Amino acid sequence: MGRKLKSIGLVLFSIFCTVGFSTSVSALTMEKDMDASEITIEDGMTIDGAGKFTITGGFVIDGGKSVTIKNVTISGEGTKDILIDLRGAGDVVIENVTFENYTKAGIYSEAMTSLSVTGSTFDASDTDKLGDGSYPGNPEEDLIKRSAAGIDLNLGNGAKTIDVKSITIKNNTFKNVVVEEKDQATSTAGAIKVKVKDATNLVGIGTIRIEENAFENNERDLVIGTNDPTSGTEASATADLDILLVNNSEMNVGNFSTPDRAEEVLEGNYKLNYADSKKYELDENLYYIVNEANFEDLENITVAVLDDDDIKGISISVEGISFAISKETLVDENLGESFDEFNIVPSEETTIEALKQYQGDGVVFIDVTGIDIFDNGINFNTNIGEEFDGKLFVYYYDEVNGLQLVSNPNAAQGEVEFSFAKNGHYVVSETDLLASKPSEEVPEVPQTFDAVGVYVGIGLVSVVGIAGAVIYLKRRSA
Repeated sequence: MGRKLKSIGLVLFSIFCTVGFSTSVSALTMEKDMDASEITIEDGMTIDGAGKFTITGGFVIDGGKSVTIKNVTISGEGTKDILIDLRGAGDVVIENVTFENYTKAGIYSEAMTSLSVTGSTFDASDTDKLGDGSYPGNPEEDLIKRSAAGIDLNLGNGAKTIDVKSITIKNNTFKNVVVEEKDQATSTAGAIKVKVKDATNLVGIGTIRIEENAFENNERDLVIGTNDPTSGTEASATADLDILLVNNSEMNVGNFSTPDRAEEVLEGNYKLNYADSKKYELDENLYYIVNEANFEDLENITVAVLDDDDIKGISISVEGISFAISKETLVDENLGESFDEFNIVPSEETTIEALKQYQGDGVVFIDVTGIDIFDNGINFNTNIGEEFDGKLFVYYYDEVNGLQLVSNPNAAQGEVEFSFAKNGHYVVSETDLLASKPSEEVPEVPQTFDAVGVYVGIGLVSVVGIAGAVIYLKRRSA
């Protein structure tokens, strides 16, 4: 009896597992080419084309459904205007999908919880003469003829209330979005298009992250806003979106959220927010770049960085002096105080007994304090005299380990870069101070290096000057 009950239990458990998996997870692993009409979109489903199959036609994803589509080609065969149409979708993941032969958009989105598009290709070839639909009151001959967009975000269109958690467009290729020559001046053609159609339907949206994409042969690579002849598109709301550009190929960006329809080519990393003309240039670590052009506005930049989740800190590069400060350090009430503690003091003499034996021409002693406000120490360029070419020896000194060689910067026609990684005592010399056993005698050095103390001193004073300017700006805003 016990054996029979055990067998029945195993059977029931097997049935339970089978039913459970079939109702909670819907997966379609394709074994042949399919028409989109053969596929019923279900919440939580994954469509996998196995890297070799094609879906002909397009999908509408609505009702809050979350869907993953990957490893497949989706083709409209020149008759389908939109291949993936998001009209109130949940979390949508598109991975390694090739979009082709569409006449309006590869992906069109009015509402979704989140969208992630990675490793995919959007090819607008052969659609450049098809136009993008007709508008009320516009005769066919007046339509703007243009290729379809790869991704068209028309946020808030229709009677929907949406709260977008995230939009990520990463490691994709967008190509061949072109326009008939006669329409180039008025067209809004672009590989990626972003606009807010009705801000009252858009509860919230995070940063739109566009990263590591390749753009080839497009009229424009990114269009923000539109000059759509239909009414309703909210230019001011579109301008206030945050768009992060990271490590993409060179991009032609059109800002159509303002009447002047400004266009520019961007190469590098940027945080775009065209409200109040805000555009932040970022380094490879997403630190806001402060240079000669915007240094005077540093106090406002600091506030912007503190309020922006995507920007990690400030990278200052002014007059050959560069350093980075993480956002964790940029606390309003402590910034000036932190810079007060920062100092670099060069001297031709030292009070440290163990180092006095090295005093003489060609040797500079440097005390560094407060450097921990910088992420990776501080580095800067200076000139020690055009007649000098060669290696320098930079040592760090502490009582436990004595004099330790930390770098060998090279001076080319007097130009040299110094780096200090931590607080403490440094010694800069033209000769290797540790090559022989130290003696009471001052080592002889070539006369070409006699001025190093003066020139290095000037360079270091410049560093302190930059810090002083930052303190002044900060205090002036208090």
